[in-house]
Amino acid sequence: MNQTLTKAFMALALVVGASVPANAQFGSLINKAKKAVKDKVEQKINQTTNQTINQAVDQTNVTEENTATESNDYSGPYSGIETLYKQNLNPSSAAVSADPKASVTTVEKNYTKSPAQMRGVWEKLDTKLFPYQPYYDEANKGFYDSDGEAPVIIYAQICRLLAEAEMPFGKPALFAEFVKYKDDLHIPTVDVLLCSYYAEFIADPQSYVAYNHFVRARIAHEGFTSDRIKLNVKDPGKYAATMGDGTTINLFEKEYDRIARWRNVNRMAESLALEVTPFNMIAAAADNAMKRYKKSEESGNTQQMIITSRELQAIMDDLVHHDQYEKQKDICTPLMRQYEPIKDKYRSLLQENHDASAPAATMAKGVNVSATIKSKADAEARKQWGNGFVKSVFLTSQWKQFKNSKYPYQVLHQSMDVDFIVKEGNNYFVYHWVLKEGVSGGKGTGTYSIMARMKQPTKEKVNYK
Repeated sequence: MNQTLTKAFMALALVVGASVPANAQFGSLINKAKKAVKDKVEQKINQTTNQTINQAVDQTNVTEENTATESNDYSGPYSGIETLYKQNLNPSSAAVSADPKASVTTVEKNYTKSPAQMRGVWEKLDTKLFPYQPYYDEANKGFYDSDGEAPVIIYAQICRLLAEAEMPFGKPALFAEFVKYKDDLHIPTVDVLLCSYYAEFIADPQSYVAYNHFVRARIAHEGFTSDRIKLNVKDPGKYAATMGDGTTINLFEKEYDRIARWRNVNRMAESLALEVTPFNMIAAAADNAMKRYKKSEESGNTQQMIITSRELQAIMDDLVHHDQYEKQKDICTPLMRQYEPIKDKYRSLLQENHDASAPAATMAKGVNVSATIKSKADAEARKQWGNGFVKSVFLTSQWKQFKNSKYPYQVLHQSMDVDFIVKEGNNYFVYHWVLKEGVSGGKGTGTYSIMARMKQPTKEKVNYK
């Protein structure tokens, strides 16, 4: 990686903060990616599927027999990127001179292409899709370093932004990290992750390592294209980005063009995953991810569980949409059974993670209400939260009536705003709810219930003493 990129990512590591090293439990999934994704899948789904999964991983233990040929003759159409992995391309002499790995013809464990073969592909990537070329140029090397720390740091940051944006009623998170490229032009740092992981997968879509990296690239890509994460660019149709302090930086390309470019790359990569990546290998990736999830669950690492759950969703989608699914779907049955409770728990994990890190709200000052009204509210709260219920804090002492819009004289019910303090684990939370009473003939019926107030958020951590 060139000095500019190196300094930028040292700074980014500080911005991301201690949470990246602290998340080194992230370890089994990210910081230890080399080990986690290259080790054989040793866990068993069941006796029926174990053999096929092991065969899938063994297929990546290719020897030097599968090395590049002497021919570099390839010039395909725009869509030719999807067949580059078949070409056995050699890197150019310029690449060999600039990149020591361009001469390595030994296939590493859990890859099917040698470093030399992969670099032969990278040189042929269409610049309309991968503009950081040639890959071995000093300014571009960092964009093709799938084993480097930069994609790990960026992925950690994106995962935290997604965890907040995916909360119920969550707002799009802002991504404001840029790196200087050349000629005083800047690019979003997420391109380092996307370029590294997509280029690796397109070069070796049958690799277990590259497939796992592709899953992460797709998660990052979809975070931006779905607007769960927004780049800090005021006008995506211009070659400029307005930063939080009001300053403006020049961009390498317009944001509209950048998003369209990665959308095309992702579409082609997804096609490879569903048609070329071995079905059993994807099943192996799912099995391994579920084992990691269980380990994180045992250690109480909620952040890791969220990350793995998100990746599992992408992997399971690949399985059920794979060309070989109908022929081999029996393999998926035990996997689906294991995945179901993980999928169902995802939303509650997001809430738990948010609650643990969110700043505590200030306790509201309550008003006095009659003992009867308070006892009714407390009784309903105990039904809702059991022994976790602590107290009710009324914010109003007068009933607010809700009338039929067609018949204004008809009162439907009346309510009072009330905050319920609830202890969950070692934390206290305030639920912004209302106490409702039914109304008949203009009078309260004495039938009470509670429900969430039309306020966002409806639940907050609170400083309760």
